[in-house]
Amino acid sequence: MQTVKSKTFVLTLTAVLMALEVVLTTLSFPIVATQGYIHLGDSIIFLSVFLIPEAYAIVAIPLGAALADAILGVAFWSPWTFVIKGLMVIVIAFIAHKNQGKNAKKIVEIASMVASGAVMVAGYYIAECVIAGNVTVGLVAIPWNIVQMVVGIVIAQVVLGQLSKFSFTKHIVRNRDAFIDNK
Repeated sequence: MQTVKSKTFVLTLTAVLMALEVVLTTLSFPIVATQGYIHLGDSIIFLSVFLIPEAYAIVAIPLGAALADAILGVAFWSPWTFVIKGLMVIVIAFIAHKNQGKNAKKIVEIASMVASGAVMVAGYYIAECVIAGNVTVGLVAIPWNIVQMVVGIVIAQVVLGQLSKFSFTKHIVRNRDAFIDNK
């Protein structure tokens, strides 16, 4: 039986990750040609699946990213962002947790993040083509989205590596797994 303490811990960690998603997404660099921007928020997307239950990450993290769009004054991106970032979480969860316990854990983590990032690049390409009504605008954004993906993966890998050194990380994962097992 799961304790109230562990439920509270998981919910609190989810809220903290959502808030970090908003903050790291709003700290952005505009791309004038596409009416979009690049940011560090994808690092939270890449981290969230390893720290909180997927069902929470699928809702909270994309919601944080979509909220950041509204805060930045580009609310027309919010629905696209919510769907694209939600798909990113699903891809990471599917690949990483399907291959959980394999010997090549780090390779699986990185592969799940790269696949998720590819979904982001493709999703925003489609969104930009639809919003701009122009295929060229979508093409201009691809390199920027790739940079955003790579930087997000590097940050997430550094943070995951540092978290693994602390004993409280085992507590986080244990609570995450207990929450999933005892729904």
